[in-house]
Amino acid sequence: MGDPPRVTSHPDQHSRRRALQRIGLGALTFGAATLAGSGRSAHAGWREWVRGIYPYDEVAPKLSLTFDDVPRRNFAPFVLDLLAEHDLKATFFVEGDLVRVLPHVVRRMVKEGHSLGNHTWSHAALSRLKARQIHRQLDRTQQAVDDALGFHHRLRLVRPPFGAPWIGSWPASDRRRVGHILRDRGEFVVLWQGQTDDTRRGCTSKAVQARVIAALERRRAGVLVFHPTDCARRALPAICRAIGETETEVVGIEALIEAKYGAPLQQLVASASVDR
Repeated sequence: MGDPPRVTSHPDQHSRRRALQRIGLGALTFGAATLAGSGRSAHAGWREWVRGIYPYDEVAPKLSLTFDDVPRRNFAPFVLDLLAEHDLKATFFVEGDLVRVLPHVVRRMVKEGHSLGNHTWSHAALSRLKARQIHRQLDRTQQAVDDALGFHHRLRLVRPPFGAPWIGSWPASDRRRVGHILRDRGEFVVLWQGQTDDTRRGCTSKAVQARVIAALERRRAGVLVFHPTDCARRALPAICRAIGETETEVVGIEALIEAKYGAPLQQLVASASVDR
């Protein structure tokens, strides 16, 4: 596909990096605390107040591709082209304010068989919000997606920005509070086993590429998260080729939830008698 053109950093990229540092996240990688198969000991005391995919879940050797902070004009279409070329599916965690600007990209995501998840309206850390604010962030994004598609497309998957309050130094009470809200909405939290360092200051495509491909070769990738950065975009072509070369099985988040809980996502929702 050739060397892709440079992606311009989005205006809030540096403010988000500062926010990550404030809440104690830094740049999460394939470290012991987040690597698939690291076990619950890395998250002692955790309780699943809401069903979902967590860092300790045994996902590897399977791989699930996820993309946050989308759609972006100079990133999402390129990713969709690349996924189509390699016959890969992914989950896109969309922000409502971006969906409103690029509804045609969201329509393409759904048309081409990808999954959508909720990443809030404005990339808000849920742990910092009151209940009504959390509902508004998620509901506005749901409405933006419905408006873009022209029909109701229920967003059951939620990727909390910054992983908060599950990733970082948030108290258990915040996980319980936010978890209860998501559970009562009939939604599922989706975290990750490995970050790609694609938002780290000074990140390079070669570093991202090497990190991810090494994880693929070790069958330890699990749920990967990418962001709309220049180094991610430049690394993705080689990563997609490596997925095929290593014969890595790529699955959707819904399949991981079904494998974990023994029932399809919709059946899990129905069993809880929740359908907002």
